[in-house]
Amino acid sequence: MKLANLGCGGTRPQDEFFWNVDTLHDILHPGTPERAQLDSEPRYIDHNLANGVPFPDNDLDGILCAHCLEHMTLHDCVKVLRDCHRALKPGGVMMVSVPDAVVFRKHHHEDTMENAERIFGEPIWPGDGEVTFMGYAGFTHNHLQLFTEDSMWCCMTRAGFTQIERLHTNGGILNYDASFLWESTKTKISLTSILNRLPFSLVMVGVKE
Repeated sequence: MKLANLGCGGTRPQDEFFWNVDTLHDILHPGTPERAQLDSEPRYIDHNLANGVPFPDNDLDGILCAHCLEHMTLHDCVKVLRDCHRALKPGGVMMVSVPDAVVFRKHHHEDTMENAERIFGEPIWPGDGEVTFMGYAGFTHNHLQLFTEDSMWCCMTRAGFTQIERLHTNGGILNYDASFLWESTKTKISLTSILNRLPFSLVMVGVKE
């Protein structure tokens, strides 16, 4: 099994089947302990997804892109998803995780700095100048768009994926119906093992036929 973790950030599993991709050389400078750790990881690829997905055609069993697509324009998002479709084997699973605009609306009446950790699972960073979690997680750090289940379905469909479904969260715990074939279900379970930020995430999967 070969899985790609695109836009991995600090979540970089070292299992032999995971390949972690990001542009961390830009922020982890040589000579620092963090960069030394990164340089010791055999399956890290420093690569900007604006230049495509760094894998050949029909190469991957699964791809996770967690809290990355919201940093792209709509058209760039679809472009990356199409390239993910190209790099997956037939039957391969694409899993995306992004901030969920529906969660922000649901909790807007109680969205304060004091409530952030209880509701969303993490505090609001005061240095950003935001006083709501919606502002912090949806409009800072170069966030370029917000997603709902319907808008993500449109992007994944446009990119060529089928059997698109949402994986539901309940109090930060991921629940899903293992409705795919066994190999695809195995891939889906492997990808969900490294998901984070679940209390305010929209998680969706699609298949390359």
